[in-house]
Amino acid sequence: SGFESMFNNNKKNELLDAFKLFSKLPSSLEHLIRSLSLYIKNKGSELALNTEINKDPEKFIIKLIAIKKDIDSLVEECFESHVRFIDGKNKAFSSFMSKDESFPIFLCIFT
Repeated sequence: SGFESMFNNNKKNELLDAFKLFSKLPSSLEHLIRSLSLYIKNKGSELALNTEINKDPEKFIIKLIAIKKDIDSLVEECFESHVRFIDGKNKAFSSFMSKDESFPIFLCIFT
């Protein structure tokens, strides 16, 4: 979709414009939230499939934190920290983190 391209190419201004437009009809935000969720899950899948990173807890957590910071920034800047986008972000992260039993273990090892 067009949103997928915007996320992948870091088109923050365009995403903010879309958010402002869709905010005029709050029910239309769901499509944008689903696109954000899919983007996050895809980032998680990429991380999970990266055999260089996903076998090393420290490298994994460092990359995960970088992804999380990027997504947090995206939600703040493009979606004005709207509660529905924060909720969608949190659910998407939980979804991909729970798919691989080693990810929570990496978090425990790293802390």
